[in-house]
Amino acid sequence: MASSNRGRAEAVRRRRSATVLASMAILLSSCSASTHAVQRGPLAIPAADMLTLQMFTSSEGVGVAFAAPPPLCHRNCAAGAPSRHRDYLVATSDSGATWRVSGALPADFNPGESYEVQVAFSSPDEGYVQSTEPPATLFTDDAGQRWSSLKTPGEPTDISLAGPALWIVSDFCPKATTPTGLCPSRLLIYAPGHLTPSRETPIPTEGNLAEQGISPGTREAHLLVRLGPRSAVFAEGSESSPSSLLFTGDSGLHWTVLSDPCDGISPTGLVAPTSTKWDLYCQLSGGMNQGRTRFYASTDRGKTWTLVAEGNVEGPSLGNIGVGMADDLTVSGDGRVLWLVGSVYGIKSSTDGGRDWTTVKIQTDGYDSGLATAGPSSAWLPIPAIGLYHTTNGATWNLAAG
Repeated sequence: MASSNRGRAEAVRRRRSATVLASMAILLSSCSASTHAVQRGPLAIPAADMLTLQMFTSSEGVGVAFAAPPPLCHRNCAAGAPSRHRDYLVATSDSGATWRVSGALPADFNPGESYEVQVAFSSPDEGYVQSTEPPATLFTDDAGQRWSSLKTPGEPTDISLAGPALWIVSDFCPKATTPTGLCPSRLLIYAPGHLTPSRETPIPTEGNLAEQGISPGTREAHLLVRLGPRSAVFAEGSESSPSSLLFTGDSGLHWTVLSDPCDGISPTGLVAPTSTKWDLYCQLSGGMNQGRTRFYASTDRGKTWTLVAEGNVEGPSLGNIGVGMADDLTVSGDGRVLWLVGSVYGIKSSTDGGRDWTTVKIQTDGYDSGLATAGPSSAWLPIPAIGLYHTTNGATWNLAAG
């Protein structure tokens, strides 16, 4: 999922409830750094129950799926107590056609929506599962047979694993009433297998600042793209506010402000088809899942940008990118195909660097899901309760529902 973090974080921000987060944080704090044993569950999960996934090759991958088992309590239950679904770690060896259960997640881990959960695995056995609602990050090194809870200060929004280095971006709101977009963010760095961060690095407020009287000197930051074990690009700012692009090449010790062409609309996705060529997608919703969209390309690692495509409900436009909102920009493994995924308008693909786009209408039911990629041009898109979309050529999508 090359650059879905920004879109997922925006979706979480829009849906986040301060009351729910506070209560769930208190509930989960009691089990921080604890270990949860696996419980029996189904042997296989249908593709329609997939929430998110990560592919290692064109055939092998892992993911999180849900199933609705019998009620979690059988005796001494309060009358009318609701039955919650259960989440499972699952694996595939046939390109996502079938998914076998390798372990059950803890019973109190129920994100429920695809935008609320992320996975970051180094192998089918070892990796992390993060939920933003409720806030929790879990680690396993035995394919989900046992789970340990990471200590994640603040409110985590993004997780990324590159080589041995696990990064988590977390918001630190000074008050419960502080708007999320005005909360400072920190980069939490974890050594392999460790449950507490080895370092917490503040992400500085740099570049364009909000207008006088609107924002203090802090703004929420999101991980746009991880470029390597020590390097990444972050975006600061929220929808309808000035944005900034920050680069670090030494795990957050030093920061460089990049040129930000978005000009008042939000940088939503960034991918790096090559070490020097970057592509940037910006958007600003005008309602009804439409608004302003822009697509930029850089050949010098974000120092300068060229406008490649633009859509605007009021004009002007460039190319046929359109005005539909998208929460995920992804590039194929060979760097030749670009995808934009929207929760309403389906999947757009481009093979000419972002000027011309072809739209494939798919049923999404409004879910914000991110693409997983592997191989030259294979990609997977899970839509809960509908199925798992899969392409091998970047253009034709097939649906596995069972």
